[in-house]
Amino acid sequence: MVFSWLNLIKESPLNSFLLSTSLAHLTTYPFSTVIRRMQVQVTHSTMQSDHPQMMDTNYRNSWHCLKDIVATQGLRGLYRGFACYSVVHAFTIALMVQINLRSGFFTPF
Repeated sequence: MVFSWLNLIKESPLNSFLLSTSLAHLTTYPFSTVIRRMQVQVTHSTMQSDHPQMMDTNYRNSWHCLKDIVATQGLRGLYRGFACYSVVHAFTIALMVQINLRSGFFTPF
């Protein structure tokens, strides 16, 4: 029997849910990284010498931030922290699956 993603999705709504949720997290996480970097950036006027751990980069916009992350850290920089993010969201997904299994929407594997 040949493995097919389409057959896996057709078998159960639970499989479809898990696959779509995983793909959504993988594709949207780089945007979350850019948003976080933009939020924590420090302007030069507020930068103080007693806080060397603060970011000294001023991003002009989101696109500049994205290009800077890729240029300095590569694609891995966009997914920095993804493991922790996945662990946190795994609990949320597990809770959602349990609620939907008990309501009868999903069928067990």
